[in-house]
Amino acid sequence: MLKYIPKLPKKNYNFSKNGTLPRLGKYLLILGCIFGGLHLFFAGASILIPKHLSQEQEQKLFGDVSIEEDFGTINPKQTDFVRKIVRNLERQHQSTFKNDVYAVCNDDINAFATIGGKIIVYSGAIRKLSENGLTFVIGHEFSHIQHRDPLQQLIKSTPFIMFDVFFDGFSSVAFNDFLDLKYNKDIELRSDREGAQAVLSKYGHAGGIDEFFHIIDEGKVIDTLQILTDHPMVANRIKQMELLTKGVKKEETNEIDFEIANECYTEIGSNK
Repeated sequence: MLKYIPKLPKKNYNFSKNGTLPRLGKYLLILGCIFGGLHLFFAGASILIPKHLSQEQEQKLFGDVSIEEDFGTINPKQTDFVRKIVRNLERQHQSTFKNDVYAVCNDDINAFATIGGKIIVYSGAIRKLSENGLTFVIGHEFSHIQHRDPLQQLIKSTPFIMFDVFFDGFSSVAFNDFLDLKYNKDIELRSDREGAQAVLSKYGHAGGIDEFFHIIDEGKVIDTLQILTDHPMVANRIKQMELLTKGVKKEETNEIDFEIANECYTEIGSNK
């Protein structure tokens, strides 16, 4: 009786070192190494370049931006008002650099700093906040400019922008934000502290320091997704303000003149 003994091939003919999967793995590894190298290079550049590029030079390079085209209609009277707050901050910090400051008609309660030393304040913040609360918000954005945060963030995100341009339709900038979550939250808390110091230095008391946070958090349920944003949770920011001002007196805040506060509105909530 014949007995069949199966024999397996010495080599696995279903797998080749020159097959599609190994080649794809090599390409992904090479791409990952290139991308990782670029990320490290630009992370280092984001530290070195601000040290050798003055704020005035940055302003010349990136200052040519159409505010109204990109952000909204500029309101001259409100711009004059917020500019006085910024000029006071510049004197406090003995800064010779003159920031570009604009108030634009937008009902959102917000302000932000951009590359080139620009601070944009929304009219919603001017209408809803007291002068003290607005000083905190502007002081926060002024801190970003002083520490060159917008420039550093642009440099750090450069390889991700390059990746998005090369792979059209792909968005990796959000991945960069995710990688920098801890760093971004730390700089936001630092700017909160410096915004609080702006209020204390100008008014001598803590009134209005946490006003912005209470307004934007009013009536909101805590969103667990806040953990994944590049800003600290509002509750944590309020807690930091309470710790900073522990034992510091709180007095009444200075209200902004009604006509200035409502310059962008013919009636509440509607643009001119």
